[in-house]
Amino acid sequence: VALFLVLVVLVGGGAYLLFGGSDGGGGEDGSKQAAAKVKPAEIEVAVLNGTAVPGLAAVFGDKVEAKGFGLGPVTNSSSSFASSVVMFERGHKAEARKVAKQLGIATVQLMSGEIESVSAGAPVAVVVGEDNAEAAE
Repeated sequence: VALFLVLVVLVGGGAYLLFGGSDGGGGEDGSKQAAAKVKPAEIEVAVLNGTAVPGLAAVFGDKVEAKGFGLGPVTNSSSSFASSVVMFERGHKAEARKVAKQLGIATVQLMSGEIESVSAGAPVAVVVGEDNAEAAE
């Protein structure tokens, strides 16, 4: 009886993993496919200046629009950022990666509370850091 139970557990667990029960790579592929189907204009992107350089968010806002993304709020972050980052609300990582790729920003991470509060509901936010400060010149 014990051997039978072990066998059932092993077969059942293997079937679960085989048929998509794993949270490992399958979900990531699905979100990449979902993002590929989302048009840039359907992704609202907030742009925040994470530096003391005036007008930097506006310059990047123009870049966001030029790439075809929907432009959300354009404002300042109260925190300073050495490096630019694309942040996303939970469930919008694939869209954030798409934005990051188009803008040449390497870092993509979950949105912090501060950025979420000034992004006014935009699911993706670009925070422009000191590494892109020359863009305003």
